Amino acid sequence: MPAQKWNKNALQQALWSRIEEHGDFPALAESVRYIVSVMEDDQAPIEKLEAAVVSDVPLAHQVIRRVNSVSYAAYGRKITSIARAIMILGCQTIGYLALDIKLVESFAQTSGMSAALTRELLRAELASTIARAIALGSKTKEGEKAALCALLQHTGRLLVACYFPEEWALLEKVPEAGMESECLGVLGVSLENLGLDAARRWGFPEQLLEGMRIQAPRPLPEKISSGQRVGA
Repeated sequence: MPAQKWNKNALQQALWSRIEEHGDFPALAESVRYIVSVMEDDQAPIEKLEAAVVSDVPLAHQVIRRVNSVSYAAYGRKITSIARAIMILGCQTIGYLALDIKLVESFAQTSGMSAALTRELLRAELASTIARAIALGSKTKEGEKAALCALLQHTGRLLVACYFPEEWALLEKVPEAGMESECLGVLGVSLENLGLDAARRWGFPEQLLEGMRIQAPRPLPEKISSGQRVGA
């Protein structure tokens, strides 16, 4: 099927229709809403987040593996349980890490895992790894939040590569500097706004949506929100 030119509303309707048709992402939305609700509840005991992660055995294994990676070598001894990981790194860090893993897992398990989607997922994971390293080396120490925001900034690209392969084949040929303007011509919406719409539908909180917004390279002002700093 040749690529067609879309307007914003038609493309977004087609996207969610295709997602529902293939049955992709319902588990992601459910996991996001539950983990976020626990993270945002200051009165929630750490056992609630522990239970949310442990109930998903593959997720728990990946969280343990990640917190024992070189990124967190400074925390010393080997971490063998989710409860210990939360005690050492905190609920926010483990919550963001779990959301990061669930997002990658959801795209990796979609029914349309093409070569183009694989390339974009690897690109997103590399950006996430770089963002984590930069944040952990800075004063903010918001490594997992930065990693998740970097990953989320690629959501629009991942969705188009997965559900609009003909259009993505055209966009892949465009130099990166002209990608967004070409997207407006082909898709009727920017990749950034497409990703933001998806993140809202899945239930990601506003502080992460703020970090998803692409910022032009510039010196950061002294007064800046956590979301803007992490997004940069």
